[in-house]
Amino acid sequence: PHVLVIDEDDNMRFFLINVLKTAGFKVTGVGKGSEGLLSAKEKSPAVIILNVIMPDDEALFLYGCFRHDECLKHIPVIMLSGIDQKTFFHYQKFQGAQAHGIPYPDAYLENPPEAEDLVNTVRRLIGKKETP
Repeated sequence: PHVLVIDEDDNMRFFLINVLKTAGFKVTGVGKGSEGLLSAKEKSPAVIILNVIMPDDEALFLYGCFRHDECLKHIPVIMLSGIDQKTFFHYQKFQGAQAHGIPYPDAYLENPPEAEDLVNTVRRLIGKKETP
């Protein structure tokens, strides 16, 4: 299965790519949101991993694009953030994201994720997607 990693931090992107490749996934890594959107449309990955801490809320805008695009909205998204999940979701509510039709992500991991947690989360989401 193919995984798309979108993270502006070169070191973190390298880490994520290597963990996933070692686990047997085909991985594409990009550093900018615009590249991520283009890559998602071209490659139709099984899972997208998105670091939400990007300048100007670019990642949140990108996530909204994924959720509203007919060709992409079925792809599970794992959000990565240095902010704990409870604080991030509180921020999302404050920003009104759910009121604008943007659902919570399929999974949320704190950065840096444990390699085993990352791989298990990707496998779980791929299995969930493939189950009828």
